Amino acid sequence: MNRLRAIAVAAIGLVAFVRPALAHPPGTTTVDLVLHDGRFNASITIDADALRLKPAALQRPIVDLAGIAFDGVSVTPAVETTTSPDGQTTVVTLSGDVPPDATSVTWKSSLVYGAYLLTIRDGGDAPRAQWLQGLQPSTPYALRSSHDVRSRNNILFALALSASALLLPRAVKR
Repeated sequence: MNRLRAIAVAAIGLVAFVRPALAHPPGTTTVDLVLHDGRFNASITIDADALRLKPAALQRPIVDLAGIAFDGVSVTPAVETTTSPDGQTTVVTLSGDVPPDATSVTWKSSLVYGAYLLTIRDGGDAPRAQWLQGLQPSTPYALRSSHDVRSRNNILFALALSASALLLPRAVKR
């Protein structure tokens, strides 16, 4: 009888512990950063109620609560906000130009205190995902264009050598 009572108490305790946990969904914020044709577009999907509270609580506009930096230099993006028809989810879109000589990009946000997923896509490359925690900045992501610049410079150097060989007078034979 004592064993049955212990199992019943354990079951009630487990239900009491698990039920509140089920009432609170896990973090639902995601960030998708796309770099393409010299532009960036960061879409932050976040709970609409949470987003309404953050700027007011922190007394700062959304553009100050999410940051994109190229080679360590922050850029000021344009901001557009769209809320789903049911009012549950908001997508904040930050967009702008990638600096022409940029070789890396990092992301940081104070919109989220818990863990969230950041996905970065550069052109047609496969996306790279990182889990970030609150104010943690992302690891620098090397831009594909930086590899293209090095390749382009190597090609230009080879062409310059070839052209110089054609343009320079040949040594006179003796």
